[in-house]
Order: sequence, then C-alpha cells, then structure tokens
Amino acid sequence: MRRRSGAACALFRDRVCTTNTTTVICRKFLSVRGDSYTPRQTKKKKTRVTMASEDAPKVNLKEAEELALSLSDALSSGNAQEAVKLCQRLSQLSVPVSVSISSQAYPQDSIRLRVGVEDAQSDTYIPLSIMVSPDMTIAQLKDQISHDYGFPPSLQRWVIGKRLAQDKESLYSHGIRENGDQVFLFILSAESAHLTRHLHKLDQEQQRIEGIVESMESMQLLPRGPGGGGGGERAAPPPEPRHTPLPTKPPTATKPAVLPKPRLGWACARCTYVNKPTRPGCEICGGERPEDYEVPAVYQPDKQEVLRIQQEQLAVLQYQQARQEEREKNYLYLLAAEEQNLIPNAMATDCPICFSTMEPGQGIVLRECLHTFCRECLRGTIVNSQDAEVSCPDECDSKLLDREIRAVRQSMGHNSKHYPD
Repeated sequence: MRRRSGAACALFRDRVCTTNTTTVICRKFLSVRGDSYTPRQTKKKKTRVTMASEDAPKVNLKEAEELALSLSDALSSGNAQEAVKLCQRLSQLSVPVSVSISSQAYPQDSIRLRVGVEDAQSDTYIPLSIMVSPDMTIAQLKDQISHDYGFPPSLQRWVIGKRLAQDKESLYSHGIRENGDQVFLFILSAESAHLTRHLHKLDQEQQRIEGIVESMESMQLLPRGPGGGGGGERAAPPPEPRHTPLPTKPPTATKPAVLPKPRLGWACARCTYVNKPTRPGCEICGGERPEDYEVPAVYQPDKQEVLRIQQEQLAVLQYQQARQEEREKNYLYLLAAEEQNLIPNAMATDCPICFSTMEPGQGIVLRECLHTFCRECLRGTIVNSQDAEVSCPDECDSKLLDREIRAVRQSMGHNSKHYPD
C-alpha cells in the first residue's frame, strides 16, 4: 500500500465513493499519503438543500386568517371598498382561500324532497321521500343517503333538472325550494365505480373524520389571555378571586334521557313512505293501508287533512245514495217485468238465429237465461219442439216458462192456420 505510485493515488482519489465503508477506506488511504478527502457529491446535495430552504417563501398565516375574517365581515356588511382592499392584500399572500355562503342566508324551513331511485338493472324508478334543507350540498345529500340506506357516496349520481349535480353545489342552486320537488338518484354498480371493500372502508373513515372536523369548527372557542390575543407566548391565567367556600350541594339524580317522540303514521309496504294515520291509501304509490292498523286516539289531523276527510266522507255518501237509487230503480223494473208475460228488449241487438237486427221492443228476452230472440224465431222453436219442455234456442240448459209459451202463441193470433193450438 505504501509503495503505490502517485498516479495511482490520484486515480483512487477521484473515484466516487457512495457507501460508508468505501469512504472510511479512502480516508485511511489518503491519510497515509498526507492528503485530505472531501466527498464532492455529498457537498453538492447539502448546498442544494440549503438553497431550497433559503429560497422557500414564508407565508404569514396569522395575517392571512385576520384578512379572511375581515373580508367575511366586509362582505356580510356590504362594504365593497373595504372588501376590494382586503382581497388585494389577501391575493398578495398567495394562500388557498375558500369562500362560501352561510347557512343562515338560506330559508330555514325543511323541504320534503321526492326522489326517484333507479339503477342499471331496473326498468322503473322506486319513489322515495326524504327531508332536506335548501342549503344542503350534494355531498351532504350523498352522506345522508349513505347513512340512511347504505349506498356509498361514490356510487350515487344525482340528476336535478336534467343536469348532473356536482358535490359542491347546493340544492337551492338547482331550484329545490318547495315541498314535492322531484329529483332522481342513479345507483352505479360497485364494479363500474371501481369500488372495493378497502376503498369503502377508507371512505367511511374519511366521512367520520370530516364529521368530527365540522363539529369542531362549529364550536366557539374562547380567546387566550385577558385581551383575546393569540400571541406566541401563552398569557398567564387571571388570578382567581378569593371567596368563601359554599356548602356543597347533595348530588342530584340524573334525569333519564328523553326518547324522541315516535312519528305517527303507517309505512307503506310497497314504497316504505310513512303516511298520515287517517289516509286509507298510500299518498305516493296508492298502496292499501294495513288491515290491522288503527288510528291513534291522540292523533289530531291538521286543517288540510280535515278537509280531505270531509271530502272523502261526502264522496262515500254520494256513492251510497247513487247505489240506493239504482237498487230502487232495478226493483221497480223487476216488479214491472213481473207483471208482463213477455219482456221486450231494451237495447238494439241481433237475433242469434236469423241474425236480423232488432230495435228496442221488437225482440223477446227470456227470463231464465236472459237470451234475446226475435218473435218469429221464438215461435218456430215453440212449434217445432218435440219435448214436453221447450229449451232455449241458444243451446243452453234453460227452459221457457209456460207463461212465455202461452204469450208467444197468443201473439201469433188465433186465426193463423200454420200454427196448431
């Protein structure tokens, strides 16, 4: 090692050493030669990282937060000049900013939304009814359907007004403002949406985290320190006032949690819509009310439902009166027909034997089978019959009554020689 030539040592010194073992060997060898070893590539990396850290811009997030809050107040109060100045100052910081309208600006009343659910394998959509608010976004609507019915948000496609709705859009922007507005939900298959069980589990965890973050954002936190400043140093807590100790109160029993009031009504077995207790059928699909359901005694219908019940009672009364009048009319007609030996036809028809057209009153209706024939064909049947009883010419099991046979023969006339008495 000591007898190596100077050229060999220079060549060995110019080699690039990447591992720690090689670096140690190089340093030992060069210490023998009296030279020093400096890794060139490592030095370049250190310089490059140092330059990147020095050139990285520093953003004052505290100033950005104050400008964002001031901008929100200026926009809410309608101060356009102040809002323009704040926007210019905030744009110079080049930080991501999100602008949204507060839910207090939207109508606070809940809306009953009619949803038609459909997938690729169904021919017709299934009606559904849910309660929403106008400020609800499509993403929040997907989360509600996922929580209530188990369909992941990635499988839901909402169509409102013949347009595919996006997650950041609100229902108010799509014109959803009144009860009964119609939307459509198309459910994709897990295969077409490339949804696996692992992705579904990650999606559920992400939704749970977002819910926790939203609940934390809605909380009002008190400022630190007596002045409410958010400086870097934590302000000392204010001294507690001295007071005489109060007698401790005996522990009171905790009140039991009040259960939510059960919703009155009956659920349709076809579309699962919860109807009002007094409805005889489903309001959505027209399904029948369960036979064993009874209207609760404590239920009090509203004005609209009272008007509907009165109209239904009036319709039932009118139907019963019309049915009673029809029965009385049929009874009087039966009494009048009983007094006649031959019943004439009330409507124009054709004779099944000779196929001639009979106007009302020209034919004869048999009492037993209600078949209608013309007088000439019925006379021929009576005269040509070889049995003790005359059967119906229409090949049925009914027989002509004696009063009908005598009336037909009397209507032929006693002066006729073609038909013996």
